[in-house]
Amino acid sequence: MVMPMTILGHQFISSVYIILLLTISDFEGGILSLSLKTEYFFTDDVALGAGYAIFDPSVRQMGVVFYNSLKYSHEGLMAYHLLKY
Repeated sequence: MVMPMTILGHQFISSVYIILLLTISDFEGGILSLSLKTEYFFTDDVALGAGYAIFDPSVRQMGVVFYNSLKYSHEGLMAYHLLKY
């Protein structure tokens, strides 16, 4: 006897963004963080997810003679398994 399988899941799509600009003394900079992800919950406790994220901090120091700066950027795809308890 074959029983049909019912799909008892639900899907969430979410986006998160953080933009922070800051100046302290002779340092100035900012952080940009963006993500878009989707999660499919098979049950209330188990899910699979996938998404895309960008993280881009930058800092600049304004000295008397020179300007120093730090620039870094990361972006990519992500896949993950979620287990809640």
